[in-house]
Amino acid sequence: MKTAREVKKRWLSPTPKFWKSVQRIGIFVGGLGLVVAAPPVGLAVLGSYMVTAGSVIGILSQLTVENSDNLENQ
Repeated sequence: MKTAREVKKRWLSPTPKFWKSVQRIGIFVGGLGLVVAAPPVGLAVLGSYMVTAGSVIGILSQLTVENSDNLENQ
C-alpha cells in the first residue's frame, strides 16, 4: 500500500516544465499512432507501437517530480 500512496502523491504533485513538454510529445506520438493505425490500409503494427510508446512516455513524465524528498513530508 505504501507504493500506491507514493504513486498517488507523485501523480498529484506538480510536474516540472521539461517533463510537461515530454508529456505533450508522448501524447502527440500516441495520437499520431491512432491516425496511422485507423485506416483499413494503415500500418496497424507501427500505429500500435506508437500508441504504446506515447502512453508510456505520457504516464512516466506525469510521475516525475522536482524533489522527491518533499513527497515524504506530505
